[in-house]
Amino acid sequence: RLILERYFLMNGQEDPDFAGWYQWLQRISILVYLVVSVRYYREYRRYAVEELSFAELADFRWLRNFLLAFGMLTALPLVMELLQLLPPLRDLDYVGSWYYFVAFSVVVYYIAINGYHAPSIPLQKIHFEPVAGTPDEKGVKDHPGTDVIPEPVNKTLPDLDSWKQKVETLMQTQQLYIDPELTLPQLARHCGTNPSQLSRIINAGYDSNFNDFINEYRVRALMDKIREGEHRKQTLLGLAFDCGFNSKATFNRVFKKKTGLSPKDWIAQNLGA
Repeated sequence: RLILERYFLMNGQEDPDFAGWYQWLQRISILVYLVVSVRYYREYRRYAVEELSFAELADFRWLRNFLLAFGMLTALPLVMELLQLLPPLRDLDYVGSWYYFVAFSVVVYYIAINGYHAPSIPLQKIHFEPVAGTPDEKGVKDHPGTDVIPEPVNKTLPDLDSWKQKVETLMQTQQLYIDPELTLPQLARHCGTNPSQLSRIINAGYDSNFNDFINEYRVRALMDKIREGEHRKQTLLGLAFDCGFNSKATFNRVFKKKTGLSPKDWIAQNLGA
């Protein structure tokens, strides 16, 4: 209005926002934001396995799927224009391009249903600062999407053995792992250190990230309960929740990862009938 001295995008006569140059600027803008969003999402995934004991629940996988679906929505107009370069489709009008709008609607429905079924995570404020890399190779391998080359782990931290003893004593006596919302800063406060130092201790001392470190204690606690016959008094899922797990899927995945067996197979193999 100030530059042209007239309205342009809403002049009541035509739709200039359908002009080719305007649509291409729009697509470029969307693609730039999409690339940045994917980058930040991957950095968040690295953050989650290093600082949260419920990383699988808080990984926002539905957001990753949303970004992929949104990328498809952005690419569909480009595919449409490329198809119209073919002679049979060159004069395709609005009605004739119905398949594009069908595909568009399918992707929109997918985004809506995916978001509706997204799991809720504990309500808390997560102070997330994107990082350039991660010192933990296991966290990268175990959680797809974190494909940045990790930095080497420094295994020569001063007083590493004494710190490991302190952490292990604290975990065994206070059983902090049974808190399904346990975070690295919370454990650091109990240890009398800062999160960065504790993260280095866990990475170097146990060759693990924080999420796997805590889940290891949860699996051990569950095994102890099973050996004591607690699985005859309540369900395995109930025991898993008592040990700090927050979902059935996470419990089954972590247990099989640590033991190589499903919970029922482990019981049959170790306790018999």
